[in-house]
Amino acid sequence: MGNSGKFQEDNLKQLSQIDENSLFQQLKSSKNGITNQEAKKRLEQNGPNTITYAKQKSLLKQIIQSYVSPFSIVLLLIIATNLVTNLMLTKNQDYSTIIIIVVIILISGTMKFVEERKSQISAKKLADSIKNKCTVLRDGKKEKIDTSELVVGDIVLIGVGDIMSAEMRIIENNGLQVNQSALTGESEPAVKHEGQYNGERALDADNILFMQSSISNGYGKGIVVATGNSTYYGSFASKLTKIQEQSPFDKGIADVSKLLLKFMLVMLPIVFVINAFTKHDVIQALLFSLSVAVGLTPEMLPMIVSTNLAKGSQGMAKKKCIVKSLNSIEDFGAMDVLCTDKTGTLTQDKIILQSYYDASGKEDNEVVIDACMNSGFQSGMSNAIDQSIVDYTKKHYLSDYQNIMQMKKIGELSFSFERRRVSVILDDGDNLHVVTKGAVEEMLSICTMYEDDQDHPTPFTDQLRQQIQKHIDELSEKGMRILVIAQRTLLKKYHTINTNQFEQNEIETEMVLVGYLALLDPPKDSAVNAVKALHQLGISLKVLTGDNGAVTRNITTQIGIPSPKVILGSDIEGMTDDVLQMIVEENNIFAKLSPDQKVRIVKMVEKNGHITGYMGDGINDAGALKVADIGVSVDNAVGITKDSANIILMEKDLNVLTDGVIEGRKTYANISKYIKMTASSNFGNILSIVIASAFLPFLPMLPVQLLVLNLMYDISCISIPFDNVDKDYITTPKRWSAQGIGHFMMVFGPVSSIFDVITYLVMFFIICSTILGGMYFSSLIDQSQFAVLFHTGWFCESLFTQILVVQMLRTDKIPILQSRPSAMVVMMTSFALIIGVFLPYSFIGPGLGLTPLPGIYYLFLTLIVVLYIVMISLVKTLYIRKYHELD
Repeated sequence: MGNSGKFQEDNLKQLSQIDENSLFQQLKSSKNGITNQEAKKRLEQNGPNTITYAKQKSLLKQIIQSYVSPFSIVLLLIIATNLVTNLMLTKNQDYSTIIIIVVIILISGTMKFVEERKSQISAKKLADSIKNKCTVLRDGKKEKIDTSELVVGDIVLIGVGDIMSAEMRIIENNGLQVNQSALTGESEPAVKHEGQYNGERALDADNILFMQSSISNGYGKGIVVATGNSTYYGSFASKLTKIQEQSPFDKGIADVSKLLLKFMLVMLPIVFVINAFTKHDVIQALLFSLSVAVGLTPEMLPMIVSTNLAKGSQGMAKKKCIVKSLNSIEDFGAMDVLCTDKTGTLTQDKIILQSYYDASGKEDNEVVIDACMNSGFQSGMSNAIDQSIVDYTKKHYLSDYQNIMQMKKIGELSFSFERRRVSVILDDGDNLHVVTKGAVEEMLSICTMYEDDQDHPTPFTDQLRQQIQKHIDELSEKGMRILVIAQRTLLKKYHTINTNQFEQNEIETEMVLVGYLALLDPPKDSAVNAVKALHQLGISLKVLTGDNGAVTRNITTQIGIPSPKVILGSDIEGMTDDVLQMIVEENNIFAKLSPDQKVRIVKMVEKNGHITGYMGDGINDAGALKVADIGVSVDNAVGITKDSANIILMEKDLNVLTDGVIEGRKTYANISKYIKMTASSNFGNILSIVIASAFLPFLPMLPVQLLVLNLMYDISCISIPFDNVDKDYITTPKRWSAQGIGHFMMVFGPVSSIFDVITYLVMFFIICSTILGGMYFSSLIDQSQFAVLFHTGWFCESLFTQILVVQMLRTDKIPILQSRPSAMVVMMTSFALIIGVFLPYSFIGPGLGLTPLPGIYYLFLTLIVVLYIVMISLVKTLYIRKYHELD
């Protein structure tokens, strides 16, 4: 079953039930796998081993969705109402309102579409850079390939932490246990076997490894029987669109959108009623109210959000952070607690074998040689420790290493996080030997004897056990990682037992202590500065590790992570959630943890009200990554860990993570700027319009003028995603707050209304009456010309205050002098102001109801603008004094 077909349960059942020789024959493969030439041929025939989702958005659908949002729907309804009014209720049709609204929708939708397409292309490139690898046998040799290149007949080597990238039948099994919760929902690992399956349902086959299941214990080999959409997982995944739970960012944007829409829907009828009552023209009042509704609709919000997220994703990519979900960018910036594993993040993950001791505390080369017997043959979950032991033995005891490699491996009890040890069973030709290495407590608990100076097994005494523990504690306090080595010779009866029948309670018992190794994983040189940088960003660090407490304390002390106590996994076991919730708030170092305990701690941190990130790369981190608000992993992590993460770092370094947090906060900052500026500007405008409508004998501004004013403001806002962000702003985590937006709107909105009212008074009683030679109600003047001059004066003043608010409220510092806007912001705001000022003098001015203004007006405008800047600066200072920041 290649990738080109559909899942066939009968075929899978048949492949699970035939004998091994028939299986190889049917799949045209062997125990040595297939050739690279054959693999290439099969890949060309059946396509890559990937899932094709049926409901991917077409280009047309993407275009439609870019132009359709709750805000654009409101605008379309306004267009429809305006169109009906023009065709049925008025004699002089005027379609300028409709044209301007269409232009606004086109600008917003086109920008949104372009930025989302750029983001998709960028995301695809980034996704392609995250390669999941697997080891296969090709031409009889081990070879690492991308999982997308797997074909039917490939022999795959599998071990702990691997996610199955295809459907496989097991042909070699050493204690394989598989997590199939992605398919069955069952959390308990399924025990797998090799050989033939005799059941009825293929989906219950215990010799099949299903795609997206993960290896939780053991190791072995499998032969690929199906890939891509032809797998069981592919059969239902290809029918579904991935559904993501709303993140805090999604919920925040949704709440803000609802708030702004509700505000518009409440104010619209108020404006209509006031104007209809005072102007005695229902149609004109309706058209004016619809134009006000357009001005109150934040139609640029979807574009601003999309552009900011796309720009943030590209910025994070440059910082070596690959974003799997765009909406997680802002949540990344909001993070205020980071839980992290120790190894490789805070330390170099470069293990140095410092020393090795026998039970009496003397250095003894037999300890490292026995350790090499375990590390050299272990295949379930090898790591830097194993490599360090093997390399040391090869360098210092080459002949012993060569003798070790002559032994035959009979079986293995793979590492598990419950046992915290691994055993290999070796045959030296005469006897079977069990060699076990693992964590101190778990190893000492299974040792009843120790090797004396003559290598004779001798019963443990309590005194010796205390002596060993004391020495180990001393080494741990110096930052050493301790591994205990034990061995035993098996009784003759085990010679006839199948390797799959080895049981840990029979093998790992009555062990003889050989000694212990002291290894050092030094802290990274960059760790101290990285921890300081995170602290300066308002992020507290909590270390969650499976290592022992003394080693963890030593490392964290060196790099500057304080904690009143080191909390151990054994301490947590009996704690209630309420107690643990207090403990995790007060302490930062947690050691000797199981994977489930890591999950529990992360949940408690979140329950305390923190936006919590988790950074890890091992299979024991997968659960914590899933429950954290932000899961961060690295490119070389095990498959299940990368699958659980929201963000992938190309380097396992806290400095890289710090850069990503900064980009996330910049993204939030520029989205927040638009929302708060627009909300306050809209509130100020509606307040001014209500006041003017109540007292003026004519409309304060023509509908088309309101729309042009809104268009000019929208043009200036296009630049906001590209604005600079103050360094001070990104030093603390930020969260969406509807209450904060309300405060901002209620404080800064009325400021512009004050100057609007001053403009009304000056234009009505001074400038218009002076230029035209009389007051509005005088029979000597042309009232229509009076209204045109008034409209133009308020249009220009409103344009300046509305555009200047972008400069004034984009920072809590003094604009330009202390906080420089980006060139894009300067260019777009200047462009909008220049266009607005020259409109009354242009050929389209009369069509918009605008007329040239006298020189005296510009003196007044200059004074108003200066006073507005002073006033807004004063209010901003008072606001920051009360709320500590503009955000």
